[in-house]
Amino acid sequence: VKNEYLRLSKAAQLHHIGGWMPYFNVMMNNLKHKNVFSAKEKQEIVSFVESRLSALMALDPTADGENKLNPFDVKEVAMALAQYYKQTNSSADKERVITNIDSAFRAILSQGSPMQQMLWLEEIQKCYSSFGMNTQAQAIYPDIQACREGVISSLEKHRTSISIPQDTIKKLIDEINFGSEDEIYQKFVQKLTPKHSAAVAFVQKQKLNPLAGMMGKIVLSSDGLPLSTIGTPAHDSKGNEFDFCARFIEGEEPAMRQIVLALIKAGVFTLEKIMGHIMNSGLIDESRRCLIQRGIEFYLIGEGMVACHLLVPQIEHAIHNLALKLGVQAMRMQPSGNGYMIQLMDKLFDLREIQDTLGDDSVFYLRTLLTEQRGLNLRNQLCHAMIDPLYFDINKADRIVHALLLLGGVNWKF
Repeated sequence: VKNEYLRLSKAAQLHHIGGWMPYFNVMMNNLKHKNVFSAKEKQEIVSFVESRLSALMALDPTADGENKLNPFDVKEVAMALAQYYKQTNSSADKERVITNIDSAFRAILSQGSPMQQMLWLEEIQKCYSSFGMNTQAQAIYPDIQACREGVISSLEKHRTSISIPQDTIKKLIDEINFGSEDEIYQKFVQKLTPKHSAAVAFVQKQKLNPLAGMMGKIVLSSDGLPLSTIGTPAHDSKGNEFDFCARFIEGEEPAMRQIVLALIKAGVFTLEKIMGHIMNSGLIDESRRCLIQRGIEFYLIGEGMVACHLLVPQIEHAIHNLALKLGVQAMRMQPSGNGYMIQLMDKLFDLREIQDTLGDDSVFYLRTLLTEQRGLNLRNQLCHAMIDPLYFDINKADRIVHALLLLGGVNWKF
């Protein structure tokens, strides 16, 4: 049976990888069972696949059809061989076949658009990283970075207009701006906090949409560098949930701005009252009051960019303080082992105690707004200077103040 399987594999044409690679995969699945394949049989199979890899590499990158070099075919075969060499402790052979992937993609690099070039370079980087070839992987980053200008200039700009009926906005304003001051602030927070269940329901519907299942999305920085990838709804539910929430937040911007203006006009949103509700939970140290007050002052006069830069770090301070007050891990060891650092905010959102205290909707919302690369990621965009400062306009400031008010209403005392 094994001889016949090998004969059929050798008879399969070069470009029909599905016809000649399965026998190698059978061997790999039985590698730990010494009685299934002898050393001689293993060597014969590996030699055959190596010869096919060499034949794939010899194809012309400028040819057409089946005679054209296909780096993805090279990648499939080379990754399989690399796994074999890894398991048999043949480091030099492992690195040799992975380097073939690099050579194959670079041979066709000039034929792709700037976006394709960046994605192909990412493929090379991931292959190196998968097998611990970190020096080679890091050497790819400058090449990826060099693609960014071409990527930005090659993308077409599309604008989407969103229309919200004024009657709908007026009704929401009337619902929020009714009752005591505390009730108004609570409703402002609650009604404008996206619901995680709505994102889940949307993604479930998208899984039934054949068009949505065709491809995912790439999230780019403002200068064209890839930040994250969102897969199809069927394969990346979480990523699509964060993406839905981010789009929902952006879609609500005009309505939220009108609601804020109405509350300012009604005398509900004043410096003193906003400060009182932000500081109410005790999650923000009193020493930061002056700084937050300056941020709110800028916010109330429409200076959204300045307000965001002052206020975003105070949200991280509040989340860190909440972790301290709950007695959970708020620190992490420095890589050098010589001291401690504040735990990353996204890691704090993973803590069960934080989730139980804030609630699922609030954690999902704050993560999308502040730290999730598949969401708005405002904290990282701002703190790492990943985007034009003018992006942080008054609409973004509305959301930052909303997040501070949400945290101001947290009951962490049990």
